Amino acid sequence: MQLQKQAVEMMPKRIALDGWKFWEMAGVALLCCAALCTGCARKKAEPRITGSSSDAATSLQCAWKPGLRYIVRLEMNQFTDPEVADRDVGQHRVNFAQECQIDVKPARKEGSLNAEMTILSLSMERSKGNEIAVSFDSEPGWEPVTEEDHYTTIMRQMVGGKLSFLISPDGKVQNSQGVPQWLNKAFAADPRPAGARGGVTAVVSTNGTTNIVRRTVAAGGGRDKRTSVVNVLRNFFSPEHFRQIFEFSHLPANPVRVGESWASQGITFISGRGTSRYETKDEFVGWQLNSNSNCARINIAGDFMPMGLSLPANKKGTFKGHIWVNTGLGFPMTQVFEKQGVFPDPSTLKQMGTNTVATPTNGTYKAIQQSVSITLVDVLPLEENAKAATETK
Repeated sequence: MQLQKQAVEMMPKRIALDGWKFWEMAGVALLCCAALCTGCARKKAEPRITGSSSDAATSLQCAWKPGLRYIVRLEMNQFTDPEVADRDVGQHRVNFAQECQIDVKPARKEGSLNAEMTILSLSMERSKGNEIAVSFDSEPGWEPVTEEDHYTTIMRQMVGGKLSFLISPDGKVQNSQGVPQWLNKAFAADPRPAGARGGVTAVVSTNGTTNIVRRTVAAGGGRDKRTSVVNVLRNFFSPEHFRQIFEFSHLPANPVRVGESWASQGITFISGRGTSRYETKDEFVGWQLNSNSNCARINIAGDFMPMGLSLPANKKGTFKGHIWVNTGLGFPMTQVFEKQGVFPDPSTLKQMGTNTVATPTNGTYKAIQQSVSITLVDVLPLEENAKAATETK
């Protein structure tokens, strides 16, 4: 578990400074403050980047390998800032983390792979304005900071869930199994409140059979809060959420030398907003230490745009990131993506009674900043492979 040990050792340490009595220890406090200020000024330098354009070209292609167990951690932070007068009220923050075990085995279809995922841990915090709406962490010792219990009951049941994904020979997720069952089992752990009844569907407007807008109203006066929680989690754990773990982007098809660059384009996931497209220029800048491995570092910079929407020129978004590829493993040790863009308010996306996308005006935009990091915590042979290797000795 060397990689896991390395990852733990590199986790930031929390430092608590409390209980100081300035009136009794003024001199000591001033000295400590000075020392802290000096430490802050000396920002820890990142590992040196090495390599030269005269070095041999290197393949940066990555792939999941059958017979291995991968421990992967995904962290996502997303901040939504509406362009309205009272911005503090409308601001929305989501902090999420997921650690999972992925066992990779050959699939029946030649060249394809079965990736069996087990959810090891989950954490989520959501806040609206200054109010924390969700606070959950499956790690032992966690204590909630809100009285909302629907998320706690449901998400705790999600931990330990098993899902299966079929990966094509070109590294794309072809289909998944077990996701609806995993979600429904978790939802069943928190039953619908007594007295809550099913929804009644009413047609609000229609444009023939191609565009029907429906609205669901719970009988008896409003939707219960659990229904909102279920909808949020069902939308959050979408196929795109899992696809960003399995599919590798921004990697050149052919070997490249240090200093070489290439263009990339594709789609990327924004929680609650579906997919957006990016166009970037990526560069192999050299070799750098990451998780105690000498990795090929790729820098990413370009444009980020919501799909299917026409935005003014001054609303253009940015897409930046870094990838550290362990070429020996043929796998990225760390992937970091920073996305900043502007999205129209959902209520103005389509003109009523048509399929025409409306161009919002008068400040009906929401700025979104999302940071996603995917880290390889550990990799080791599957138990059956390790046992077979031992028996042959």
